Amino acid sequence: HHVAVRLQGHAELRETSGSAIHVNEGLDVRLYLHDEATITGCHSHSIVVQGSSFVQIELLSEKGINAGQGDGINVGQNADNVTLILDGTQIVNCSGSGIAVWGGSASTDIAIARSNVSGTGANGIFLSEI
Repeated sequence: HHVAVRLQGHAELRETSGSAIHVNEGLDVRLYLHDEATITGCHSHSIVVQGSSFVQIELLSEKGINAGQGDGINVGQNADNVTLILDGTQIVNCSGSGIAVWGGSASTDIAIARSNVSGTGANGIFLSEI
């Protein structure tokens, strides 16, 4: 099964009680934040993907992810083939890590250009097998 979520223009996901986007296992996932789309003020990890066999996240939005009460992007629980692309964006002021990929991904590629990951309460980028 395949899921694609595209936020573009001035789209905004803000101040959610949980994650702005949460994808459970069994789905191939493509997430896109383009233009001036933003995710801000979530009361959990801003983006969560668990147990997917294919994960592609493109964060090309100028505003990006801001002020979450967890990780900016959290990919885990045996998610495989993970590709994260950040270009001209930001992940700022999250209380956890900016990016966390954990739980045994077979392949993780992270590309960051012209972007800002700062003000995190933990790691800028956290990678772990467990």
